[in-house]
Amino acid sequence: MKRNAAIVAAALAVAFATGGRVWGATYTWQAGTAAGDWQTPTKWNPNGTPGAGDDVVFEDVGAAKTITTSAPVTIQHITLGTNILLDTGANDFTHTGTLTGGATNTITSTGGAKSFATIAALGTLTASGGTLAITKDSSIGTLSLTGVDLSPTENLVLADFNTAGTTVTTIGSGLEFTVTGTLTATGTTTLSGTNARLNVAAVTNTVTTLNLASSSALTNVTVTTLSADAGSTLDLGSSSLSVTDFSLNYPLVQSSGGSLTIGNTGDAAIAGAFNTLSVPANGHLRLSGNTSFSGNVTLGITTAGNFIPNGYRVTFNGTTTLSMAVVFTFEDILISSGGSLTLAGAAADINVGGDWENRGTFTHGSKNVVFVAGSGPSTISGNSVFAGLHCYTDSKFLYFEAGSTQQTSDIRFQSSDRSVPMTLSSTVPGVQWYILSSVATDTTNNANLLVSDSYAVLGNTINAGPQTGTDYSYDYGNNTNWTNFFTSNNWTGTTSA
Repeated sequence: MKRNAAIVAAALAVAFATGGRVWGATYTWQAGTAAGDWQTPTKWNPNGTPGAGDDVVFEDVGAAKTITTSAPVTIQHITLGTNILLDTGANDFTHTGTLTGGATNTITSTGGAKSFATIAALGTLTASGGTLAITKDSSIGTLSLTGVDLSPTENLVLADFNTAGTTVTTIGSGLEFTVTGTLTATGTTTLSGTNARLNVAAVTNTVTTLNLASSSALTNVTVTTLSADAGSTLDLGSSSLSVTDFSLNYPLVQSSGGSLTIGNTGDAAIAGAFNTLSVPANGHLRLSGNTSFSGNVTLGITTAGNFIPNGYRVTFNGTTTLSMAVVFTFEDILISSGGSLTLAGAAADINVGGDWENRGTFTHGSKNVVFVAGSGPSTISGNSVFAGLHCYTDSKFLYFEAGSTQQTSDIRFQSSDRSVPMTLSSTVPGVQWYILSSVATDTTNNANLLVSDSYAVLGNTINAGPQTGTDYSYDYGNNTNWTNFFTSNNWTGTTSA
């Protein structure tokens, strides 16, 4: 009994020595107190000043109240009722537990070091000076930063994100930073991530710099400079990304109906379903998967080699005008049923290394379609009207869909020598494909061909080319209205006397 009494006495002595402070307690702001200073002991029940390891509760009493801090605070859990404004001023404020508060509650700061652990719910957090740290998964209605940097160490979800002054937000490796509403950026705003994922629903004004790396998702974002490493994936979803200057690392931009606009410089790799695409003169573009377009595509790139198809198919399934500054080489082109493709721009030709399939509407815009060396033979399917239908590739195989009709005023099928002839044949042996030449061809158009199952319709015959020197074209059977194939005597195995 004496020992227990001694322990109680010692505890009471500590309590008196600390001004009535009870460690690990829950302090409730007095219900009848409308406002006041956190450091005033009589404002709390029990009387005292909450500190490290303690919890605080601001009860829901309806009326708005402002609580200020006049000294640094360290606290564990915070529960906010309604209409609470916690003004921490320029004092340090450290929160180590869970903060729970409704949409009507606000925490403000003008300086000092502010650190929050888990923010389960909070209406508004505003910081216009000092530093801010959010160390656990958190959800905030509106986060407003003025000249304050942020580097959350776990995932952060915001309804709205407002920035002003010079602000840098850095998303750590493997984390997600989500703005479900609007990012309103003024001043100089930088968003950075390394192996992070950034999800932004909409942007007001322009983000100055956006640095992303590995698996970042963007939605309706307008930025001046976007920097992303080669391992990055920017997922547009069905929204848009407009960038003045893209980085030089070919991040993958994925889309499921979105749009990408690069205003000045930029290198990007794309895959998926896009609405529109615009790439500037000094841009670079790679395909990293099969890609489709439902809207207009502007390739202002002025160096042909800066567009790399990588063997992937491009599908046009909407109403698309493809504007090209120079001649670009595509692998496979598909104009789907209900889709239309119109060629435009300064380029005289469009090159195709693989297949051409037209199930919709094609308008050539006085551009030639030229079949070039690709990953293998080329199959031409559907009915198309070409300005010019050309191929100059040695040993190239061109398969025309049986029963299809290709119309043009300029046929040019030429290989360099009869030892490497070009083959023109039907996809179904013995079933003819049709070619309509709106003008008569001459011996300079074609050379060194192996032709089968072709029908030149509407009266204009097709000249197979010169049959002299190293240039010979051969009739491989079932051709109609082709002329000037090479003929020769067959060797019989005997000699004349």
